[in-house]
Amino acid sequence: MQEIAHAAQLSGLNNEDIAYLASLGTFGRHASNISKTLIDKYCKSDELVVPQPYVTRVPMLVRRGNTEKVVLADHHFFLPTDWVASITQFNDSAVINQVFNFDKVKDFWNDHDSEDPKLYKNPVTQIKDFKRTVNPMLLHGDGGQFQRRDSLNVISLHSVLSSFSTAFKFLFLTAMPKKCTNVDKRNNENDTMYAIWRILVWNLEAAFRGVHPETQHTGEPWPANSNRARMAGKPLFHGYKLWVFGINPDLEYLQNQFGLKCQSFNECCWMCPANKSDIPFTDAAPFAEWRKRTYNAKQNRAQPATDHIIMQIPGVVNETFCIEALHTNELGITSHYIGNVLWDQVYQKYGAGKTVSERMSNLWNLVMQTYSDLGISSSNRLGKLTLEMFSDPSRPHQDYPCLSQSKARQARYLLPVVVKISEANMQENPCTYTALCVQAGKALLNMYNVMDTAGMHPKPLERINFREAVDIFQMNYGRLAAESQRKEEKKWNVVNKFHYSAHSPDYFDFFNIRFCSAYGGETEVGLVCALGHRCLDGTPPHKISSKLAYKYRLGQHLRLVHNAEVAFEESDDD
Repeated sequence: MQEIAHAAQLSGLNNEDIAYLASLGTFGRHASNISKTLIDKYCKSDELVVPQPYVTRVPMLVRRGNTEKVVLADHHFFLPTDWVASITQFNDSAVINQVFNFDKVKDFWNDHDSEDPKLYKNPVTQIKDFKRTVNPMLLHGDGGQFQRRDSLNVISLHSVLSSFSTAFKFLFLTAMPKKCTNVDKRNNENDTMYAIWRILVWNLEAAFRGVHPETQHTGEPWPANSNRARMAGKPLFHGYKLWVFGINPDLEYLQNQFGLKCQSFNECCWMCPANKSDIPFTDAAPFAEWRKRTYNAKQNRAQPATDHIIMQIPGVVNETFCIEALHTNELGITSHYIGNVLWDQVYQKYGAGKTVSERMSNLWNLVMQTYSDLGISSSNRLGKLTLEMFSDPSRPHQDYPCLSQSKARQARYLLPVVVKISEANMQENPCTYTALCVQAGKALLNMYNVMDTAGMHPKPLERINFREAVDIFQMNYGRLAAESQRKEEKKWNVVNKFHYSAHSPDYFDFFNIRFCSAYGGETEVGLVCALGHRCLDGTPPHKISSKLAYKYRLGQHLRLVHNAEVAFEESDDD
């Protein structure tokens, strides 16, 4: 920056800011001083809109050579209540409303159906004037690679109502390297993630009450004369409160971090008694046994979905755990449907060409042409399509087809292309099989169309149309699966994600699942992991939270105050 400014000055550009930047580090002769000078001028600690981190000790696994031991080490958190205080401290209404959009709280509650099962015996309804003061929040967690053999468990929060892009609206809470995570089911005091969630639960409880915590999470008083001591017990901005309206990580995180019953359990659903034996989750029939026995709100209150400490956050109930669209639909049912149609083109010989390679080449040309015919933007297209992306060429009849090595957004926009291909197949090869392929694909397109056009709170007709589309897809895909099983063919696999998607209309009736998708959360994970990677130079993983918090404060402050958003798209990396 200094070099560019100096070059501009030498070329004749006379500007006060350029002159200042050019002079940094004594015109570049002492470059190591430039960073500190800029930070002192533009990022003074007490003027940042990103809060000071809360630092406390948590148990971590520390590896030195071939030995490892559990130690208590300092770890940094950005607390939700501190986020509210920092964002609102300068009364910048534009920033406040774009991050929290408090002005829309009343509208949200006016539109939200009071019959939502999530509200049954929920303490949020006991808050005086909750429809004016309670801001619905989404809690997200996921792991992302930040060095060659390690990942960061990144936890963040954002308002459902935020109008900001991902770079601004996500409130980063904390991150923990996986290799530093100690698991101790017998003694919570030695369990890393239990310690982390205990702190987050403590603060989210205060945020739910709409006050700054009266004490530290240990019950000890705040340090005398500290800012947190001065704020202790005082209301948050204008008496607003934060409620964890939804928890929207992927299914793996729900199962491994929170202990929900998902794909690895015999009883593999937290929403109903579906299992892998006598109440099969694979049953897509309209009157399947699991449908008749789906848990109601009363049953859910009597039997929490997990005994994880997260259930101690006031207002968190079984229905808080979202059916997350990115992983359930795009990387789930949609990818399976696409994979099977593409497989048929090559191995069922629906596509033109005498050999597999010829048919594959012609298929890619057809996909590209159909992209153009449908006007699909190049940013949403696959960059390539190979056999390995939906089959194992060395044993194509031994594994179930499924689209892989593609981003969720690419799968979403490949779907209409594949449906067009399926329709052409039906015209050339009219039979029950090709008709079922078309009906399943069209239903999936209808499901997306309803999701994309409906608002946050779907209207009655939209609810009906969404349920109908999901049910028709499940029924036709199920018939294809049954026929393949009868023929002993490995096609049209029914995995757990089909079951969770079948439950999605029950959620959509009260809130459009598009608004709790993890696209933004995945982007936040990527940003934090990239930053974490830059903190590793000379720093052991169990100590990076200090550097990470420092760099994050500076970067996010510049984004929020100077609208300095970096150029990137929302991520859909799994």
